[in-house]
Amino acid sequence: MASLNDMREQREKANGELKKLADVITERRSAGKTGADLWTDADQSAFDSQSKLVADLQRNIEAEERADALNNHLAKSAEQRGQQTRLGRTDPRLDDDIPANHAGAKYGDIFNDRDGARVYARREEQRALAFHAWACEGRAKDRITDAHRKAVHDLKADTASGSLEFRGLSNEAVQGLRGILSGNNSVENRQRAYGHLAQLEQRTLGYDQNSDNWIPTQFRDSFEVAFHGLGGVLSLCDVLITDSAEQIPWPFADDYGNEGHQVDEDTAEDTDGTDAEMVIPKLQAWDFTSGFAKVAKALLANSPFDLATLLGAVLGERIAKAMERKLTVGDRSDTLGGYLVRGVSAATVPKAAIASLSKLQTLYWSVINEHRNRGTLVMHDQTMAMFAALVDSTSQPLLSFGMGRLQIGKDVSVPYRISNYLPYADSGSPLEIAVGEKPIAFGDFMQMKVRIVRAIRLERMNEKFAEYHQAAFIANRSGDADLLRSTKTETCPIKFLTGV
Repeated sequence: MASLNDMREQREKANGELKKLADVITERRSAGKTGADLWTDADQSAFDSQSKLVADLQRNIEAEERADALNNHLAKSAEQRGQQTRLGRTDPRLDDDIPANHAGAKYGDIFNDRDGARVYARREEQRALAFHAWACEGRAKDRITDAHRKAVHDLKADTASGSLEFRGLSNEAVQGLRGILSGNNSVENRQRAYGHLAQLEQRTLGYDQNSDNWIPTQFRDSFEVAFHGLGGVLSLCDVLITDSAEQIPWPFADDYGNEGHQVDEDTAEDTDGTDAEMVIPKLQAWDFTSGFAKVAKALLANSPFDLATLLGAVLGERIAKAMERKLTVGDRSDTLGGYLVRGVSAATVPKAAIASLSKLQTLYWSVINEHRNRGTLVMHDQTMAMFAALVDSTSQPLLSFGMGRLQIGKDVSVPYRISNYLPYADSGSPLEIAVGEKPIAFGDFMQMKVRIVRAIRLERMNEKFAEYHQAAFIANRSGDADLLRSTKTETCPIKFLTGV
């Protein structure tokens, strides 16, 4: 496989070929050429080939960069723990970094004295060892040391059980976390999020207030940051974390179409009045699973601390993706109410020309002012790329992008969010969507009410992949969602375009 630098050079070369093609097209347009003389079949073939190459290289480059970052993180955390072992025991100083904290925080950022830092570090070490012992119990018992057994004994951890359940973050903590991540899972935001959680851990003593006192903090934090930091539409919705999985009603009134009036002493008040439409949706707790996360037996030999961090991140992101999919297309039949099902169609768009500025503007203005002012545009990244490729008669981009907003008209810019669970034009020539598909949505996604159950369940599969020398883990979490809307089409908070 090519090295990271080689792939970067190949990407730059492919981008250079695309730039040359763009220059050729500009010259032809200046010479007055149109139609097939302006854009030939050979041009289309070259464009498709180089564009695909750039996209493939970008994916591979990002994967390699993430792998490098992971390796650097593991090496750094191992080095930090080694430096903080004094006289055979974990004994950090206040100016030492907190290992695997991601935020680059030091013990002194959270603790006022070394006693507090020492207690925290040793407690986390014991939790990580107990969790690692639980993970190794089925497929890698030879990796369990006396230090593991002591941690299991001291914490009274039941490592023989194939499943365990613990509580995720509280509703208050999640709201703070979502405010930091803001739908943007950048390195900087993740660092701030881990710092925020570290502060909460110190202020509330975290798990010591419940029965989950042997689940590593870094597992829970990695799970929650991955879950709430995925981005997409879930980060736009109104989320409530509940301790219970019982059905909960969420009453609301749609009164956007009504208004009051001035009192007229000569005119009797209308005794019939106008009723607000009252709706009381009930939110359930549908179960979502991560699916099997397979871990090689050899990988279980890695640091207990790293296993907790990596496994938490993988499982949290998988479940968030599962919920994001149903949040988009769920039909409310034993599942979430997706906005492409519970919303309404604002207009139709030709299936082979979904990147239409006029249709985009129609969609924008179809949403009533109360929802439009808080609205966000949502589409697949391939659909967004089609809009980005639109040019005017002078070959200038028709739309401008910046700071997470899309300029769709003079003095009209709209926040946008990418969600790759919407359909996009991916077949035919020209590319088109299927009739009836809904490629673009717009509206107030805070009217999507999402209920997440705090409990997280984790299972260890001992024999499922034994012949492959692998252990497997599955996480489950429950939740539900629905769009708060009345039966009135005109006041629906989320609308979409439909292909014809």
